[in-house]
Amino acid sequence: MKLNIKKLLLVLLFVIPVSTGYSLSPTGQFNSGRRAFMLGHWQEANETFSKFIKIWPDHSLSIKAIYFKTISEMRSAKADSLEINVRKLASLTQILNLVKEKLPNFDTSELNITIKGAKNSHWDIKALVTLPQAELMHVIDRNWHPKPSIHPLKTLEWISRWETLNNKEIRPDLDANIHYIKALALWQIVKSPLAKDANISIIKAWGSWPVHTALEEALDIGFSKGDPSLKREVALLGYHYEYFSHDIVTRAKKRVKKSRWYTYLNGRGLNHKEAWCPQ
Repeated sequence: MKLNIKKLLLVLLFVIPVSTGYSLSPTGQFNSGRRAFMLGHWQEANETFSKFIKIWPDHSLSIKAIYFKTISEMRSAKADSLEINVRKLASLTQILNLVKEKLPNFDTSELNITIKGAKNSHWDIKALVTLPQAELMHVIDRNWHPKPSIHPLKTLEWISRWETLNNKEIRPDLDANIHYIKALALWQIVKSPLAKDANISIIKAWGSWPVHTALEEALDIGFSKGDPSLKREVALLGYHYEYFSHDIVTRAKKRVKKSRWYTYLNGRGLNHKEAWCPQ
């Protein structure tokens, strides 16, 4: 059964006021919302796409506007605390089906993973390793994976198993984030010598032995492929790893001057008071 677009539009828009003096063309209005969306101005994007849908419900861009409005509304909430009730879930599922029907080649991964997340409150390793790249990136953005500082071995397991199943080319932003999460897990293991020695066989099984070598490789990949925000976190972790992997008392000052991580952070204007070690 085909979805009733007009009924869906009424559900989405019954509370949206329309300005009688609005003068932008449909394309101009849509592009205005798209710019706000790309800049991360979620509230502005939500309002702009809402007006577009209200004024031009039958326009060829209305389906995309519905999707971007929905994503903007979701992103305006904290991703890791997003709660979706049954009624909202039904609405999101209807929107997803509509977009898939009308725009079969359109990227709906974020909405798809949001719906999966609402149905799957506990993301176990089996669920994580089967996710395609676009959906896994959204899971990482929302911290729906094992926390590396609490579950380092589970973190290594799902990363290793996912990479085994996805051994083709991995998109750079995802690769960078995966290796940063891996580095965080390995950092926890480095700081825990008793647990490290007791779990050598498991760590080897997930391809992270020697731990120091695996950690340094993960840092290098995360830094080389990450965006500026991620580079900062990787560099902070790299600096602390180098600092504590040597004799703090006799060599700390010398290392501060020579560390490539510190050089990068200092070049960005590092605020020492806020330079906490990532967890």
